[in-house]
Amino acid sequence: MKRIIQYSALFIFLVILTGQAKAESETTFYMVGNAHIDLAYRWRWNETVDRVTPDTFEGVLRMMQQEPDLTYAQSQLALYEVIQSNRPDIFTGIKEKIKSGNWSVVGGQWAEPDAILPSGESLIRQFLIGREYAGKHLGVRDIDIAWVPDSFCGQALTLPQIYSGCGMKYYVFGRGAPKDKRIFWWQSPDGSRILAYKMPHHYNLKVNKDLKKIADEWSAVSKCQHVMMFYGEGDHGGGPREPDVTGFKKLSALNEFPEMVYSTPENYFKILDSLNIDWPVYEGEMGIGKGESGNVNGSWRGSYTSQARTKKANRDMENLFLTAEKFAAIGSMLQRKPLFPRVDFRESWKIILRNQFHDILPGTSIGDVYDDAMNDYLYVKGEGERLLKFGLEVIGSRIDTRDHENPIVVYNPLSWTRTDIVRASVTFIIVPEKFYIKDNKGKNVLYQIDGWSEDGLTAYISFLAKDIPPIGYKVYQVIEGRPRFMDSDIKWGPDFVVNKYFKIKWDETGVRSIYDIRQRKEILAGTANTLRLLGEKRSSSWDLMLSGEEFPIESESSNPEVIDKGPARVSLLWQDHSEGAFITRELILKAQVPRIEFNMTVDWHEHDKILKAVFPANVDSGSAVFEQPYGYIQRENDGTEWPAQNWVDLSNDLSGVALLNDGKYGFDVNENVISMSVVRGARDMDPRMDEGTHSFGYALYPHEKDWRTGNVTRQALELNRPLIAMQENKHSGMLPKWGSLNPVEKSLSDEYSFFSVNSDHVIISAIKVQQGNWSPANIVLRLYETDGRDDTITVKLPAQPRKIIETNHIEEPLPEQSQINIKDRAFTVQIGHNQIRTFLIEF
Repeated sequence: MKRIIQYSALFIFLVILTGQAKAESETTFYMVGNAHIDLAYRWRWNETVDRVTPDTFEGVLRMMQQEPDLTYAQSQLALYEVIQSNRPDIFTGIKEKIKSGNWSVVGGQWAEPDAILPSGESLIRQFLIGREYAGKHLGVRDIDIAWVPDSFCGQALTLPQIYSGCGMKYYVFGRGAPKDKRIFWWQSPDGSRILAYKMPHHYNLKVNKDLKKIADEWSAVSKCQHVMMFYGEGDHGGGPREPDVTGFKKLSALNEFPEMVYSTPENYFKILDSLNIDWPVYEGEMGIGKGESGNVNGSWRGSYTSQARTKKANRDMENLFLTAEKFAAIGSMLQRKPLFPRVDFRESWKIILRNQFHDILPGTSIGDVYDDAMNDYLYVKGEGERLLKFGLEVIGSRIDTRDHENPIVVYNPLSWTRTDIVRASVTFIIVPEKFYIKDNKGKNVLYQIDGWSEDGLTAYISFLAKDIPPIGYKVYQVIEGRPRFMDSDIKWGPDFVVNKYFKIKWDETGVRSIYDIRQRKEILAGTANTLRLLGEKRSSSWDLMLSGEEFPIESESSNPEVIDKGPARVSLLWQDHSEGAFITRELILKAQVPRIEFNMTVDWHEHDKILKAVFPANVDSGSAVFEQPYGYIQRENDGTEWPAQNWVDLSNDLSGVALLNDGKYGFDVNENVISMSVVRGARDMDPRMDEGTHSFGYALYPHEKDWRTGNVTRQALELNRPLIAMQENKHSGMLPKWGSLNPVEKSLSDEYSFFSVNSDHVIISAIKVQQGNWSPANIVLRLYETDGRDDTITVKLPAQPRKIIETNHIEEPLPEQSQINIKDRAFTVQIGHNQIRTFLIEF
């Protein structure tokens, strides 16, 4: 009878000694117990907490008592925290089995997220928070196996660089492998790579004779006889059980059956590494094909739009917390006795990351799950706004505003100088008769009054904030008195509106013309921002199978209503309805802003239909490019539904048009027509999917040449992270030293940039205090290159740094440090094409 072996260092050494010839001639099954636990799916998170996780983990420990050689791999650190809190007895048992080598902690992420819909920074935070927990509470600090068994929306081509930057060497996945590859180097555009292992068949196999057929098919493609198998009950938990152990023993007794050994993923990859095989290389995204029904329809593609309300909330929280972190970190640096609210940020990120689980964010769970998610987002939104206010209030308190009447500080969360219309509220002590606005140089500022509070003391205004410094601010003042003349570039008539960039015309269905004044050309190839309501023949949260039917949408009036006529902004409103939806579309043209912005509100009560917004672009033979997490990819413009982050672009060598969004993920480009999927109503998981009101924003951004020349990534981020205005008191900005009355330093000036980078294709994507640290003396700064070009860049800082080291993305120092030149509150460094780089700055 074959022996049941749990691999040790000695066994691995013996395998190496036997040589590659034996390894290639004899098949061995490396059996890894596993329970794929969906955090929420056909059940709510509370059931995972109360029953699924404790039952699974308790059962695995019980089986390990019966079968001492049994091994088990478990991902998702959120589950370990649940057990630590609710069942400390089980948690103690798990730690003992981790120490003995039977229990393997894999993945390193807080949850198993979708692999293409979360932002690049969210994917990093999964590892940052997951690995922090594993080290602190489980004593596991060397997780290097990424674990993606069930993500189905697709796997972004940037994952190798994101994951390897988070300490991952290996990538175990279950769906979407290239046809001819099962073990391969998966390589990102920047050259980063990770060794990918496609699970044979799927996770949670049954231990029976079918394993040999599965392994033979896998080995025929991989050319490898060492096969790692995953078995045990999953989805709703379970893990290895008695039938699995019994099956293992029966199969091991058969001489004609391949050798079977209990193993851990770590030991399996040590075996692979010892073989010194030159594995093939694959570059590109995975798991996104054209589907069984042609270009427009296809498996999984409906999940780019399902549960649109949750997707929008996810984007909002990503934007809010990255903005709040920047200003809270800066604010902490300016405190008299510094303290950073690290626990508040960490606990809020845990909730955001848990709701990026691969059956929650894609929209493929039951309706109760999304009620829970929206309650989570409501709580986290309150926390994020409070944390943002914390940072802005501290910064504002340090500005000398004594010479400003009713000071308003405008903050820019992005790393380049920008101009936009900002909304603000200003409260007066006495109701003013009239007022006007000046900037910090005494120049009159273009503005309009949007409304007043009931008591007449608070004015809601919009004004032109010009040249706001990178990750910084500028102070304005609202002065009581007769308004000054304001020269606006906005003009309008019965069916047109003009600013310095565009002349726009419309009719009852949509925008019929956008003339680009700079390029001297028409941007549209037909009426844009029109709506299509398409029928679906399969009511599936996952799949998008169109029936070929199109349903009527009727206008409420013969012409859109101009609802806002001001020097800062003109907007008009279309109102439409179908049998089960009422839709308002708002077009907004702002003074001196090179985007045509839109807002849409949909009161949705349709079923088995999808609503799309359509934009025919005057771009011949264009290339379609879609933003991915910390990257981009060119795809075919043949009408296939594809996922994207903040933007989709269609360009040729002369000009292009980008469609920007603040919370949509499903798009198709059919020759020269860009379409955005708005909302759908599949009934298989949630009979009332997305019923109710949806509101979101999007924009058209015409530009010269391609998306790189047009700085599309920047424009999309400006839509997603608007300028922030906050009224300040009049004060000196000086603070005494702790315990004395002497000023500690000068006040801040009325215009300041804390951080910036001198490149139009490198972005500061994150600024935060070092994880686990309460002191802002150690700041983490992350950069990424957006366009695929090498460069030497200089990053300006708010103070002279004591030391700067480069780290991986989970803030561990790199063993080999690149050259970093520090001089005059700045540092200079080289950055490669498509790179993401992280620096720890000690002030």
